[in-house]
Amino acid sequence: MKFSQVKSFFLLIGFLFLISCSSSKEEQISYDDLLLNEKITANSQLFTILSPKKWFVAQENKTNSKDIWLIKDDYSSSITINPISVENNFTTFEDVLKFLKISKQVSDNPSKIENLEFNSRISKIAGFKYTNSNGNLQTILLVYKKSRFFEAFLSEKTPNQENLNTLLAICNSLE
Repeated sequence: MKFSQVKSFFLLIGFLFLISCSSSKEEQISYDDLLLNEKITANSQLFTILSPKKWFVAQENKTNSKDIWLIKDDYSSSITINPISVENNFTTFEDVLKFLKISKQVSDNPSKIENLEFNSRISKIAGFKYTNSNGNLQTILLVYKKSRFFEAFLSEKTPNQENLNTLLAICNSLE
């Protein structure tokens, strides 16, 4: 073999190695990597979720206004999950999502809202992101599963994709 052929061979092997190590944009999130097999039961006893890795359940002091309240182990983020009681005038998923925007007082300034939609085989999930007055990123997801609406709320000091993926994993684990 000539030197140029050996060089070409090693270049081809190196190129194939780099391609095999790169991740595909179509790669699916593995929720198994984000969740444990431990169930967390809501204060209301109405639903359960799978416990996320690197998060713990916070015990609210007096009001128990949050059905499930999770805090990331480095205290940089929190997640709450609550069922939503829907009146007859909010019958569609889109109506409830609009109501959530109004209730969070973000509908007045739509330029600050980033709408979110997700494909899920087991539930309908959509929501929005905005930055609150303290500079924290707020992500609110509306989940429709088993004929019930749920609000999933993520507050982050420093936004990262893993937190959003964890929130989605939790939403998909709702039972």
